[in-house]
Amino acid sequence: MNRFTFAAVLHAVGLAVTVASGACVAVNGGAVEFEWTVRTEDARPTSCTLEAIGTVSLCVQDCAQLVAGVCSGTLQCPFASFPCDRLHGATDFSIAPGRKALTITATCVDGRAAGVRVPEPVVRDITEGDVAELNALLISVPAIGGSGCL
Repeated sequence: MNRFTFAAVLHAVGLAVTVASGACVAVNGGAVEFEWTVRTEDARPTSCTLEAIGTVSLCVQDCAQLVAGVCSGTLQCPFASFPCDRLHGATDFSIAPGRKALTITATCVDGRAAGVRVPEPVVRDITEGDVAELNALLISVPAIGGSGCL
């Protein structure tokens, strides 16, 4: 079973347990779920630990209007942060509905911004009670100088 299938099965089982137990989850908007991997620019695997990357954060920007093809709304960054070694993040249901530009940032274990490349913002329509998937995102570490965290 691949990692994505396992994650989907785990999510479904968790949802079934939550529903069966009668537990409630506050829904005040939509949620975002995503995964990341860390590699060097020449596609070699590396890790958050080797690169001293401490956290990966999700940034959310309103995108009701585009100016020269770029979203121009309010930016919340970070909206949510996750330990880098976790390689997965999911927000609670608190992102206001509407079109959003979603991107990630990486921070060194000492709190400095990591010198890495991340994907361009992904635009998704956020709907109350739904989870928007960003799928797997690549954090690319420069071959010379690494993440800049060491």
